[in-house]
Amino acid sequence: MLVLRLMIRNIINYSIFQFISNIFFFLEAAMRAVEAFMILSIIFCCFALVAFIAQLFTLGKGCRFYITGALMLFCSDKTQNK
Repeated sequence: MLVLRLMIRNIINYSIFQFISNIFFFLEAAMRAVEAFMILSIIFCCFALVAFIAQLFTLGKGCRFYITGALMLFCSDKTQNK
């Protein structure tokens, strides 16, 4: 009976340990994904800034900044989870 209790206790402890380690593994993977999307967002914001400056000096007065707006919309969409 004592051996059975010890076996059950070891199985439960091992299961809890595995469960906790799996949670930390998935949290780490999720954090890596968030970091990757943040870096992508920064890169696209830099592209949008370059496009804005290029359009600022090349477009005529009263023209719209469609390319810059599309890039900024793409950047903000990457950082928001729906």
